[in-house]
Amino acid sequence: MVRRSMGYVLVSFILTIFIFSGCSSSVGNEPRTETTSTTIETTKDTDVIPSDKDVDADSDTGIASDEDNDTEDDVNTVDDEVLNFIDPDVNPNVSGLGLSVMRGNSIYYSDNGLYKIRTDGTGKFKISDDFAMHLYTYGEWIYYVGQNSGIYKIKPDGTELSLVIENNAGSLVVTDEWIYFIDISEVVNKAAKSPQISRIKKDGTGRQKIIDNTPNYFNLSGDWIYYLKYPEYRLYKVKTDGSGNAKVSNAVVVKFKILGDYIYYTENAESDVRAGIWKMKLDGTKAVRLTKNYVASFNVSGDWIYYSEGQEGGIKKIRTDGTQETKINEDTASWINVHGDWLLYQWEDKTIMTGPWEKLTMVRTDGTGRMDF
Repeated sequence: MVRRSMGYVLVSFILTIFIFSGCSSSVGNEPRTETTSTTIETTKDTDVIPSDKDVDADSDTGIASDEDNDTEDDVNTVDDEVLNFIDPDVNPNVSGLGLSVMRGNSIYYSDNGLYKIRTDGTGKFKISDDFAMHLYTYGEWIYYVGQNSGIYKIKPDGTELSLVIENNAGSLVVTDEWIYFIDISEVVNKAAKSPQISRIKKDGTGRQKIIDNTPNYFNLSGDWIYYLKYPEYRLYKVKTDGSGNAKVSNAVVVKFKILGDYIYYTENAESDVRAGIWKMKLDGTKAVRLTKNYVASFNVSGDWIYYSEGQEGGIKKIRTDGTQETKINEDTASWINVHGDWLLYQWEDKTIMTGPWEKLTMVRTDGTGRMDF
């Protein structure tokens, strides 16, 4: 069962306001126009390059969960088989609350502590009691936002936990030199009305503000940061050094993900014309709608889009060309992460009479192998 600390509840509440406050804006009825900006050539997943040291070592601090049948030595050999695995879904998962990350053949996720589990569904193991959200993995470390909203890093075996910066933060993206993050410290202190994107070196020095007025998350593609500008809820891009800020599209975007050469997004759903999931090129051209269904949350991986229709709609999948729509299960997911052939998502179980309703579940993309945490 997912539980929240008061500090993180405040951060999540602030970011949620920015996610949904633009959904009913009157600008949603403006006509679509396309930009003529130059297409940005990107290399898929250049922002995640695990090192050859990406191996779990034996840990003296591992904390086995009550339901675990594996020993600490069993679990700490999980990643040995795949040393240089690059998770192709880490960028889209950033805008899925960063509930989880995959390293080698293990998935790390947050559920009242930081856990790891094998990608075959075995070996659940608690590596830390710390409440961790907005997970991101790079090199030898897992980075996350802790319960007091500071940015932390920890080794995959649960050792060497350290604070990078004490700051009210949201989504993280880590590169070779920098940690990019949503900075909400001025919102918490009532010095600003919306968050900003900032970056800091991985040793905690050299903090820089990149851009103001962004609601809740961003994606990184090459040297460009894509973000929603508040209060327009139009999609913009800015270079990682803060230069070259430009509008990408006039579409009123609610949520978006970048994978490869495409931006996948949902629009303001005030009219049928703008409902469903769309995709467009990175320069904002060639927009096409893939489904007209209402979309509460979604993610994209490989050739598939996974989305929740909200109340009673369940979780579905559809190919990125808009074909072969299939229902996976009946859950109402608020955030969806994808790792290979696994979905990890947060959803509301209304059958629980006293609450909390939020639960965390893993299931294969074909609906099998369900595990409720």
